Amino acid sequence: MKEGGARAGELEVGPPTASFQLELLGGGAVISRHPLSARPFHIGRGPTNDLILLDDAASSRHARVWIEGGRPRVADAGSRNGTWVNGERIAAISPLTAGDELRLGANVLLRVRRAEDASGAVPLVEEVDSGERHAFATDRLVLADAPNADVRVPGAGRGVTLLVERDGAVWRGEADALSQLAVDQEFSVGGRRFRLRHAPVEPGVTRDLLCPHELKPARYPYVLEARLDGPTGPEATLRDTNSGVSLVVGAENPALLLYLLARQHLLDRAAGAPSADRGWLGDAELAVGIWGRMEAERQGNNLNVLIWRVRRELQAGGLDPWCLEKRRKHTRVRLDDVTIR
Repeated sequence: MKEGGARAGELEVGPPTASFQLELLGGGAVISRHPLSARPFHIGRGPTNDLILLDDAASSRHARVWIEGGRPRVADAGSRNGTWVNGERIAAISPLTAGDELRLGANVLLRVRRAEDASGAVPLVEEVDSGERHAFATDRLVLADAPNADVRVPGAGRGVTLLVERDGAVWRGEADALSQLAVDQEFSVGGRRFRLRHAPVEPGVTRDLLCPHELKPARYPYVLEARLDGPTGPEATLRDTNSGVSLVVGAENPALLLYLLARQHLLDRAAGAPSADRGWLGDAELAVGIWGRMEAERQGNNLNVLIWRVRRELQAGGLDPWCLEKRRKHTRVRLDDVTIR
């Protein structure tokens, strides 16, 4: 591909101040839109990408897209099945213009879009009856009847926790259930109606500040100590350094799950991974570590059941069950520190 102006039938690139988005396409419709900036926007199957793909033909870290000199650019990240622009496989950094289509692997299709007037990407929660809006200060928003809740809802008990992924998806956690919320979808907490909205672009605010993946990760002030040789086998102790609450997990499989996640956290820390990205372990590898390779294939949905059990135990012990995160075939536990004995 050449660096020249727009090709026949395409939109002009526009001035260097123009904003651009990537549209994820599927079934002839736009599934989601993602603002671009000078910061590389990573795409792939791995859980630390900005856009996380479920397609098995996509690589763990497939491609990156960014703005340079007022123009979008794309580079393949050494993927197995390649990155294609308008039907041509790229071998190096390729400039993009509005209207270009990107194909990753066999099935993932994206389109470049000019977006000067598009709304922002950061989610917010709006009360349906009053119109009051609540912003996300971090990637977690808690609506509950608790002094430390982000939104105090009398009579709601533990209420609802909203979790924002790096690709902008918002998930609603209530009790043991986790479900994805769509924009404008209504939900109820303690008899009050809320809905998920997106923040508009304010004058003078750059789109770089409105990317979901720039939301600060919520802090879980937990320390996990795990061991394989406890009095009755694997054992894990999770302690809240703020409240002093401590929970001992002594059942074999729950303790082993926490041990494996603690080990992954330490491996990522030793490798220099950013703290926000530490601890993710693929579910297939996690199941093998708990049940062994042959038995893991027979367990089917049992890993999800085990995670449900551990969350129930954390909640009953006075800890936040959503510190145990599950994201698209990967799992981790969010922590301040880890010790393995």
